Amino acid sequence: MLKAVSEQIVNVKVDDAILQRLKNQFFGIMRENGICQGVALENGVLGDSPEWAMCWAAFISRIDDALECSMFFEDIPNDLIAHEEGK
Repeated sequence: MLKAVSEQIVNVKVDDAILQRLKNQFFGIMRENGICQGVALENGVLGDSPEWAMCWAAFISRIDDALECSMFFEDIPNDLIAHEEGK
């Protein structure tokens, strides 16, 4: 049962327009503060700057928190709150 459920969850459509708006907000903050994604390493490879990595982690955490709070504070349908005993 959980295999089928996990497949359904993995296949949930995430709206591209919403993702683009979120990314644009993040990019705007980075531009406003002069933080670039990459830093050239000695071997010529481009890696994430420490500032970018920290800000990206904070951004992802903020989105996760917003989703968590919306589930906590919004009403979950009654039929999903608890299983009947014995099921």
